[in-house]
Amino acid sequence: MATNQDISNVTLPIVEEAVTVSKKKVVIGKVVARTNVVEDERIIDEPLVRESVNIERLVVDRWAEAPVPVRCEGNTTIISIMEEVVVVEKRWKVVEEIHLTKREAIRHEPQQVVVRRTEATVERLAPDPDGSA
Repeated sequence: MATNQDISNVTLPIVEEAVTVSKKKVVIGKVVARTNVVEDERIIDEPLVRESVNIERLVVDRWAEAPVPVRCEGNTTIISIMEEVVVVEKRWKVVEEIHLTKREAIRHEPQQVVVRRTEATVERLAPDPDGSA
């Protein structure tokens, strides 16, 4: 059996509030994006360089004290061909030289090429009057 003390501390809920949340999509506008490729023809005129090498073999027949290194004189590279010759003493003799001469020829050959670029168009549309998606 309940006493007077237990009854005085009892709380009875009478009303309780509850919150309900709902969501609705509303379209406020639309965007349309389009891309297209534009082709332009352009003329490209870059100089083209062609190098050629002229090879000459020259008989030298000259004595040398030591091996002759490869050397350059202007556009010509000179490579000495050496031979050891046995005599009472050993000496270096330049037997032949190879002269390599560079020549440059520049010419223009304009060419027509196609260059592409992409363009974008963005269009904003008004929303539907009923606000639906």
